[in-house]
Amino acid sequence: MSSAEDGIMPRVIRMSGHSREELRARLIDVGVQFNQAAEDLFSDLRFQPSEQAAEVKVTARSVSDLGLSQGADYVQITERAKEMGLAECPLELAAYLRVQYLDQPVSSKRPKDAEPGSPPGALTVASAPLDDSDETPKGFYLRNIDGTLWLRGYWSDALHSFHPDDVFVFVCGRLGTAESSQLQIDSE
Repeated sequence: MSSAEDGIMPRVIRMSGHSREELRARLIDVGVQFNQAAEDLFSDLRFQPSEQAAEVKVTARSVSDLGLSQGADYVQITERAKEMGLAECPLELAAYLRVQYLDQPVSSKRPKDAEPGSPPGALTVASAPLDDSDETPKGFYLRNIDGTLWLRGYWSDALHSFHPDDVFVFVCGRLGTAESSQLQIDSE
């Protein structure tokens, strides 16, 4: 299990059925900062959060936890996760996770000469990209940089290899919706 899994990250995320504008406002209300890629995702009309409230079980796994000890590209990571009973998250889950995970451990700023890739302390939320274009941000990751909470977007191409220590958040079960009393829990 990854260090994020051992920590205090919420295991159940409540998605309240907010619009992207409402989600962005909630993030701003709790002091979350955005980079340009996150701003681009929020302004993309294809990013349409579900209007239906739901509770989703999540788990954090490093690339290595998935058995990919040499690193892997995004498709390999999500295929391995699927084999383990995990699934990609809806894109909006990253915003709800950020609002509900205000005590993420602090990490320092990334050195200017750092190699490309996920920065230390990042939690990348595995979600299907809006399209295959390298110009469109692929998704979100969460960081607490020197005490400032961030919801950051990222760009990568199909050949990008994530490091074995990079941590992803996946759906591992759905507890149902506000309109449903049935529990739909996948095995972990």
